[in-house]
Amino acid sequence: MKLQRNQIYHLQAAALPVAVCQAILDVFNEPGAAEVHSPLRGSRVDEAIRRSAVQILEATHWVCGLMRHLCDGANREIWKYDITCLQVAQLTRYDVGGFFDWHKDTEDGIYGDEERPEWRGLVRKLSIIVPLSPTDAYAGGNFEIKDEYGYVWKDPSFREQGTGIVFPSRQLHRVTGIEKGERSSVVAWALGPPLR
Repeated sequence: MKLQRNQIYHLQAAALPVAVCQAILDVFNEPGAAEVHSPLRGSRVDEAIRRSAVQILEATHWVCGLMRHLCDGANREIWKYDITCLQVAQLTRYDVGGFFDWHKDTEDGIYGDEERPEWRGLVRKLSIIVPLSPTDAYAGGNFEIKDEYGYVWKDPSFREQGTGIVFPSRQLHRVTGIEKGERSSVVAWALGPPLR
């Protein structure tokens, strides 16, 4: 019997071809594209928790369409959550010393009146990550997910360029420190009404 609603993560190997990964990296490499903060919630990043450069892509960007497609497929197969929209996509680059400590993507809670109208009353339900860098382009920088029992999932496929990793946004996860090279990925969040 296949585990469904409580599954920790869903992998789609080679979800994005290498050429598409490179096209997304080209967006990130445009002059002035990388920022050291996220405009979501208008706050600066605490470098004790996270050290990376990010660029936000609005939901109308072509990259968001790809991420929504990958997320919807995993959701139909596993969780069957009520998804309203894709929030945004985020291009992330970790250089040597870069990392993102244990966190949940749901820490913002329910989006209220201070946010965009299309997000009001919604929460992050599913997160999707696609590594854009070739596996041998960096050392360290491992993506890991921790379940509610404290077990840390360290699937070797998490490093494979173009692999779609979808998981509930309430799962703890991290990127370990980069020891050599550079790791880039694209991340997105699917929003929907709070779980009942």
